Amino acid sequence: MTDLAMAAPASALSIDPASIQIPGLPSLQEILLLDALGRMPDESILEPALAALYLRVSEQTLARLRSEGGGPDYSQPKEGGRNAKVSYRMEDLRRWHRSG
Repeated sequence: MTDLAMAAPASALSIDPASIQIPGLPSLQEILLLDALGRMPDESILEPALAALYLRVSEQTLARLRSEGGGPDYSQPKEGGRNAKVSYRMEDLRRWHRSG
């Protein structure tokens, strides 16, 4: 019998891919989410957390860019002041990402 035949069954060797994390690289979940974001139509509306993930910046960086007048175009209703919900169109995120 070969060493291979004596190996543990495949089910005993299975590894949950989501549990693998290599320092400096995105997790499998992030990769799958980035792939899904990349496939979204230009008209899609994203909240800041997803916009930041797509652009590979932190939410804080995205907020700083907004406050400094930089970053991608965004929408924010006038009512509600600074606490009003911010949103981004996928088309604007792609345009800003390509320009950088």
